[in-house]
Amino acid sequence: MGLLQKLEKKWFAILFSLGILLIFYNIYPNSWKYIVSILIAYLIADVAKSLLIKGEKGIIQIPFLGTTKTQHEGHGYLVFLVYILVGTIVGSYLGKTISDNFISNMTGWVNIIIPNAIIIGLVYLDFWITFKER
Repeated sequence: MGLLQKLEKKWFAILFSLGILLIFYNIYPNSWKYIVSILIAYLIADVAKSLLIKGEKGIIQIPFLGTTKTQHEGHGYLVFLVYILVGTIVGSYLGKTISDNFISNMTGWVNIIIPNAIIIGLVYLDFWITFKER
């Protein structure tokens, strides 16, 4: 069974991605912090999106307004723009803060495996919510 076939299994894919992050950390520890920041920023932005705007097939809803009423495209566009800005700014700040204050002070394998496993777990949770919950 080849690698591509093994990667069809979700648990193998999750462990594979964890392994890649761990290898990348050992080869390029400074660049690894940027990857972690990118993943955290994306996850924050995706959470912001789910809180601020919903919809599909031409229907736009803005949940934080407390209604499921269909909104106008212009309003939806503006909320979408805000979500991109808020998600990027908050995600970038949080990713940098975690990277600078938590991850860069870690030593040993256990301390490296834990944040990588948390990030991989959060990415899988986001994947599951995005594709399995609908």
